[in-house]
Amino acid sequence: MKVTPSGETVVPSTGVVDSGVRSIRRRARLETIVAAAGAAFRDRGFHTVTLEEIGRTCGVSGPALYRYFPTKQHILFAVFESFEDRYEAAETQASSSAPRAAVECLVKNSVDMAVKNGGVYPVLWFTQREYLLDDHRRAVRARQLQHLEFWVRSLSRMRPELTYAEARTLVHCALGVISSAVLFEAAITPEALGALLTRQALTILTDQAFSTNALADTGEQL
Repeated sequence: MKVTPSGETVVPSTGVVDSGVRSIRRRARLETIVAAAGAAFRDRGFHTVTLEEIGRTCGVSGPALYRYFPTKQHILFAVFESFEDRYEAAETQASSSAPRAAVECLVKNSVDMAVKNGGVYPVLWFTQREYLLDDHRRAVRARQLQHLEFWVRSLSRMRPELTYAEARTLVHCALGVISSAVLFEAAITPEALGALLTRQALTILTDQAFSTNALADTGEQL
């Protein structure tokens, strides 16, 4: 059997994806492995964490992990892919929403993923991405850029007065606030941090003062 980074189990002889209870159980086990690995990589670093440690955390022997992933690098890739999948799910929801609601949906999802997961995604991207295989790193980066463009389009729907460059800059600023704030240990509760980040990100994206045109009127530069 072969397991893809997204968690599907494929039978090589037929190419048919497993179905039924067995497939559901496998997917649940894969999600457990990926979550445990992500937290371990964040806390101790990719090279320090062993397959045996990951296996013990989720009740799988180290060698048995090879039934799911061929290498530790593939587990790291699956961690990133799991977050990218959640971004896509939020975008699907936002696509059918009104402009303001769409932007709020994207912000809420990003804050929830950052805060509720202990900053796994931003910490790993900023500190552990060098351990991804080259093809995997390019694949993750391509999906990140797709998400960025979706944010820009969504913001432009809500604020059509913005140029593309302005909208992209504001999106970068909002995402920077969210990701950078979880890179250090905040002295407030996760709930308070989430509320604060949501407020600040939405302020950046919705405040009319945050545009190059508005700042140009006052003689300032963005």
